Amino acid sequence: MSRLTLEEFSGKEVSRIYIAGKLSEAKKVEAVFDRRGVDYAVAIEPYKKLNFFLFPTEYNGAFFYVLSGQLEYCKNLLIKEGLTLGLVDEGG
Repeated sequence: MSRLTLEEFSGKEVSRIYIAGKLSEAKKVEAVFDRRGVDYAVAIEPYKKLNFFLFPTEYNGAFFYVLSGQLEYCKNLLIKEGLTLGLVDEGG
């Protein structure tokens, strides 16, 4: 189990779990998943965030995906490690 590409998840239901806005944050998420043997994928994608003047600014972030069946387990792993800022709530 390890980091995969989204294409390697083809035919399986995956869920977005985390958006890391900084490289250091992304490395922490990867380390949590690697230690626990979780299959995950990372894709660099744009996202919008309000800037100081309350205007949306586009950034690139590391979007993490896991198998939908492991979503709650993986969320709990990240929460235990204090990685809550980028957790995504997609109905799971």
